[in-house]
Amino acid sequence: MSSMEVINDLKQMVQQMTKASGIDKYTIDIEGKTDCSDGYIGDIVFFTVTETADKRLHLVLKTCKRNETFRKATCVDVSYTRELCLYADIFPTLELFLKQNCMNGFLDFVPKARFTSNIPNRESLILDNLKYQNFRLYERTSTMDLDHIELIFETYGKWHGLSMAYKDQYPEKFAEMTKNWVDAKYLLWTKFEMFEYFKKEFSVVMEMLKNCGRSDLVNIYRN
Repeated sequence: MSSMEVINDLKQMVQQMTKASGIDKYTIDIEGKTDCSDGYIGDIVFFTVTETADKRLHLVLKTCKRNETFRKATCVDVSYTRELCLYADIFPTLELFLKQNCMNGFLDFVPKARFTSNIPNRESLILDNLKYQNFRLYERTSTMDLDHIELIFETYGKWHGLSMAYKDQYPEKFAEMTKNWVDAKYLLWTKFEMFEYFKKEFSVVMEMLKNCGRSDLVNIYRN
């Protein structure tokens, strides 16, 4: 897929997005994008939509790869269907659940979805660019330290805790929302025979834990 095709799709999606908001005059400024060497399963474009001098939106487009061979090899359709469901259905439902329980701001690490498209071979999302909300993209070629890892698992804990709370309070609604979900990671790991690789790596980690006197963690993992 060419960069021009992505930009043309972006313009069409922004047109639909602004029309739904009653905006008819605006400009689009492209700030940057990923390229093939970045290794993503989709294309990402950073851009700004300006209505007036003091009214602008800093946004990110995430759109799938169009190449059919690539899509089949990487289960792109399953991954994007899951992500579209999260932003279109799951997050709004959980935000309402939080408001009902006086817990506003709990999902502040989730960008607002401005537009979603589930057109086959053109699955796309337009999200707020969290860089303008004091978030910073970590340098992915650098090793994370303990503080970074703790922050990640803290955030995972919030997300999974919230999901479990909703499932506990509304089991039927939770089951309905997730009934058609497919585990994209399982499909991908099975296709590329990753389970044997991770089994080997985890055995090394288990040995390291035992040598550090943490057999308790080894037992938790094995049980």
